[in-house]
This record gives sequence, structure tokens and C-alpha cells, in this order.
Amino acid sequence: MSLTPTGYRPRIMDNKLKEGLKTFGAILLEGPRWCGKTWMMLNHANSVAYLMQTNTRILAENEISTALEGKQPHAIDEWQEVPEVWDAIRFAVDQKPQRGQYLLTGSVTRKKAKKKVHHSGIGRIARMKLRTLSLYESGESTGAISLAELLAGKKCQAAQSKIALSELIEITCRGGWPITLSGEVKAPLELPYDYLEGLLDSDFEDYDIKIREPQKFRYFLAALARNTAAPVKNVTLHDDVQTAAGEFSAKTLTAYLQILRDFFILEELPGWDPAIRSKARVLSSPKRFFADPSLAVAALGTNPEKLHQELPVYGSLFENLCLRDLLVYAEASNARVSYYRDNSGLEVDAIVETREGAWGGFEVKLSARGIEAGARSLLRLKEKIQRAGGSAPVCLAVLSGSAVAHQREDGVWIIPITLLRD
Repeated sequence: MSLTPTGYRPRIMDNKLKEGLKTFGAILLEGPRWCGKTWMMLNHANSVAYLMQTNTRILAENEISTALEGKQPHAIDEWQEVPEVWDAIRFAVDQKPQRGQYLLTGSVTRKKAKKKVHHSGIGRIARMKLRTLSLYESGESTGAISLAELLAGKKCQAAQSKIALSELIEITCRGGWPITLSGEVKAPLELPYDYLEGLLDSDFEDYDIKIREPQKFRYFLAALARNTAAPVKNVTLHDDVQTAAGEFSAKTLTAYLQILRDFFILEELPGWDPAIRSKARVLSSPKRFFADPSLAVAALGTNPEKLHQELPVYGSLFENLCLRDLLVYAEASNARVSYYRDNSGLEVDAIVETREGAWGGFEVKLSARGIEAGARSLLRLKEKIQRAGGSAPVCLAVLSGSAVAHQREDGVWIIPITLLRD
């Protein structure tokens, strides 16, 4: 009997996890805190050990086998609390090479935990990443248009978005945290603020740095949010923080970025480097954004009322939301997401590429004027890739806030993000 919690909201990754349990002896489910890892894990488990519970952790530290006891698939929540669990599971899978024995979750990657792990787990423990709820998972996208079908070159039906800009702004500020949809949180817009403040109380002893001045960390988060979904170099980010915070070392910036990576709060898109000969040099600074757009909202200290008056600011937060959703939907098709930018000035917000090499280009534009500019960028990229001998895209699309989904005469799709699904 599974341990599926009452009120569990199905996730797109459920199918991938189910298939993974048929292939690997164990699976590690990683992602930011509060994104729903534990509930998703319980949806596939028959027993569980919670290592965040003091008694369970003490027992495991004294006798590691107690953490592995239970009907399989057996779940172990927050494995890094007792790092020796990793090698114990790897050994158990080696001794009994059966599929689907263990499920693990992890919300933070710790150096100390890594030092106590002697084997990588490759071939025994597969890694999967869970993100916050996409709009389709939260029920705020109709799912009328499928990313998988677009990547397969299929035609989609015209459809109308029914979510107004004001509602979309509210959704962005609330974020995709499952708990905010449960009705248990009285002030859901405050949760992202509490999330970031909670970071200041976290244990950063792994990072050779202490946050002695919390305000500087807040300035850092705000600078990151101002540059969200943009390929900004570290030196530019550093200068932005230093302007507001005063003395701020490059070493501190590097440590803060690593903290956000290790807590799965920061997403980084790599630059797409198509295998073509081109005079334009591809630029490769990562495009950084928050794991959930509501965290960028909180880092900026803004709210729906202010964003209604500052639509250019909301435009970057909207891109953060769209990129989060693209990552969730692409994962279901085993596709990777990157972005394109070269020194000729051409930039495309997202490239989604399948394992077979098929690719689609996506621009994110909130306004009607932006949609036209986005379509031009997509067509320029298509022409450049084909002229250099590369393959044509299977789809080109501008993701918008609200509009009618349709395909233009030039082949570019206009797709409201509130109609997209995996």
C-alpha cells in the first residue's frame, strides 16, 4: 500500500519517477524546500524514515541499517542529515540487484555530507529534480498546447487564454509552492518572504563564510532579482551589489551564489552552442533566475499592486515564471533547456532540444509590441542556423501573458503560458 497523502496534487514528474523505479535500484529526488518532494516520494513509497526527526536520526547515526528498514520501495527523507545512508543504500543495491528498492529526498547539497560519501552511486542511484508547481500542475494552465507535441513538429489547435494579466501577476507573486494551494496558508504572498528570511538562519558552516551582515545578503538577492533571467557576468552582479551594500568582495559573491545553488534556489541556463560554423561567437555566461518567480518578487520587496504599475519590472519576473515552466515540461520529454546569445546581438530566451537533436526556439514577451520583436529574433535565429548548415527548428514560439494561441503566417506560434503543458 502506498503512503499517498490526502489531497496530493499529481505532478508531471510522477510518471518519470514511476518509470525510474523500474530501471534503478534507488532514486534521489532533489529540489528546493517546500516544492513537494516528500509528498511525491510518499506517493510511490510503501514505508518511510524521516531523518529530520530527532529519534530517527539518532537511531540511524548509531545503526545505519535502521534507516533502511521497511517495505520497499522504502523512502528516506532528507538523506543528507545522515550522509552514511548514501553508501549504505549503494551497498544494499549491489547486494540485492532489484529495481525500485529505495527513494531518497534532499533539499540541500552539503560539503560535509559529500565528504562522508565514498561512492558516486552511478548506476545504482539515479538523480531526478523536482521544481515548484508549473501553471499546468497548479491548474492555472488549461494544457491546451503540449510542448512534447510542438517538439514533435505537430500542429496545435487555436485556443483562448482566460487568465487576465492581473491574475497572472498575483500567481507570479504567490508562486508554485504546493502548500499555498492547500488552503493551510492564510497569507500565501508572505511565504516567499519568509522563505528568503529563513536562509539567514540556515547553517552555512560548509561555506567558509558567515552572514554577519544580513542586509548585504538581502542586497545580493535583490541584485540577482533585478537581473533575473538575464545572462549577467559575475563582475556586473558584483558591481550592482557593491553600489548598494558598500564593501562586498568577489569571494563573498561566489560563496553566496554557491549557497543558492546548493539549496536549489538558483537555476542556471547554459548557452546553446549549435554544432555549426558561424562567424558570430556564441556567448556563454549562464542565464540565472530563481527556482520560483515568487522568490524574485520577495527579493525585490514588491507586490501585485506595485507590479501593476511597473510592468517592465514584471516582464522579467514573467520570464522567470515561463522558464520555470519550460524546465518542468521539458524534463518530461528528457529535453534540455538552454538559451542563445551571440556577439552579433542576436538573443533567444530559450532553446529546447530533444535527445534526438530536434530543437525549438522560444521567446518570452509580455506585451503585443514585444511579441513582434520576439518573432523577428526567432526567425533570425532560424535563418542563421540553416544558412550555417544546421537543422531547421521543429517549432518557433513566443510565450505571452494573454492572447489567442495561433500560428502566424511566418510559422511562429504565439502561445499564452496559461495554455502550455508538458
